[in-house]
Amino acid sequence: MRFTTGAMRLEPDRRHLTVPVIGKLRSKENTRRLERLVVNGRARILSMTLSQRGGRLVVAVQAIVAQQPRHPAEPEGRRGVDLGVGPRVGDHRPP
Repeated sequence: MRFTTGAMRLEPDRRHLTVPVIGKLRSKENTRRLERLVVNGRARILSMTLSQRGGRLVVAVQAIVAQQPRHPAEPEGRRGVDLGVGPRVGDHRPP
């Protein structure tokens, strides 16, 4: 079943997820990276999908993450434009 609204969150202890209707579930995986992004406002949880595999509950978290703009290593470095390969001087092109 998929939840798109309600109390979907990663707990600060980085080992628990809160799923609507079901409540708090312990995670086998560390959710530190995603939890940090959510706390810093760089990610938002879109949905949680709950399924059962091998007698265990599995939760898949779908999130949207805002990418940081990249800055060039040398902002004042040289830049160029590749114009491609053109005909050599003296080459004849048929009309």
